[in-house]
Amino acid sequence: MIVLSRDFSKREKVLLAVLAALLLVVFYYTQVWVPYTEGIAQARADQTAAEDEILVQEALAQRRDSMETELQELLAQGADATPIPEFDNAKNVMKVLNTVLAQATSYTLSFKDLAISEDSSLVRRSVSMTFSSESYAEAKAILTSLQECGYRCQLGNLAIEPEGDLRTSPVHVTLSVVFFESNGDSVSEVSAA
Repeated sequence: MIVLSRDFSKREKVLLAVLAALLLVVFYYTQVWVPYTEGIAQARADQTAAEDEILVQEALAQRRDSMETELQELLAQGADATPIPEFDNAKNVMKVLNTVLAQATSYTLSFKDLAISEDSSLVRRSVSMTFSSESYAEAKAILTSLQECGYRCQLGNLAIEPEGDLRTSPVHVTLSVVFFESNGDSVSEVSAA
C-alpha cells in the first residue's frame, strides 16, 4: 500500500481555501438563492393572477346583482317571466309550430343555422315561414298564438299580402321567427350542430 503524504505550501492552502469558498458560493447560489428568488417570483405571479380573478368575480357578482335587481323591477311592473328553455328545444318548437300553423290553409318553413351569442350563453333558432289564411283575422290569430306560444321568441320581417279586401279575402303572410334557448353547458354540442 502506497500512502502519499505531503505538506501543502502556504500558496496551495490559500488556493484550496479560495476554491472551497468558491464552491460554497456556487452551491449557495444554485441550491438556495435561485430557487428562493424563483419561488418569490412565482408567488408574486400567483398573487397577481388571484387578484385578477377576484376582480373578475367581483365584477360578475355586481353584474348578477344588477341583473337580479332589474329582473325584480321588471317582474314588479308585470313583465313576462317566461323562462328561456335549455338547448336543444327543437322538438318543442316543432310541436308549437305544428299546433299554431294548423289554423293556416298552407305554410312553408325554412330553418336557418343556429346562431350562438358571443359569450356562448344564448342560442338563437331562426325560422323563416310563409303561410296563408282565409282572412286577416285568422292570420292575426296565428301570429298572436305564435307570439304567446310559451317559448321566448321574436317575430320579424313581417309582411301581409291580401288577395283582395283585407278584411274578407285570404291573406299570405311572410315572417321570420327567432326562438331563444339557454346554452348552459352545451357549447361543444351546439358548435357541432
